[in-house]
Amino acid sequence: MRLEHVNPVVKAALEVLRAELRVEVKRGKVSVVNANVSGHDLTILIAVTGALEGVMAYSLDTAAACGMASAMMGEHFTELDEIVQSGVAEIGNVISGRAMMSLADQEMDTQIAPPVLLLGHDTRISTLSIPRLLVPIDLPFGTIHMHIALKATSLALHSAAVA
Repeated sequence: MRLEHVNPVVKAALEVLRAELRVEVKRGKVSVVNANVSGHDLTILIAVTGALEGVMAYSLDTAAACGMASAMMGEHFTELDEIVQSGVAEIGNVISGRAMMSLADQEMDTQIAPPVLLLGHDTRISTLSIPRLLVPIDLPFGTIHMHIALKATSLALHSAAVA
């Protein structure tokens, strides 16, 4: 995984969260994760295909998810209901879409799949042979644990050779 592939994702996450939630957002210490990792109460998975392949996952507890939905919608949420799930999934989708647009500016033609939601803190996240970066993003009401596991495909290598 190369920094020029990861940085647009982190930048998009910080920009989208600041704009949509209107709160202070801080990136925590980035780490490389090689083992399976336990999820939190809600994990949004977004698959990436094209010049890059892999997954972006946004994992958070109920308090953080409800805080995000409350900030976005101007209502107070305390349960991980369908409205909260939908709102958080949409934020993950917007972050991922903006990141893919930035990668397109680098001639990296990528696509994302619709979000998949995993519910329950007993879920495990594994990206098999694709190295994964864990980027915590601290919000006033909790932390989003952003997992980025992307690798270049033959499409990316071909684009680089042609350029």
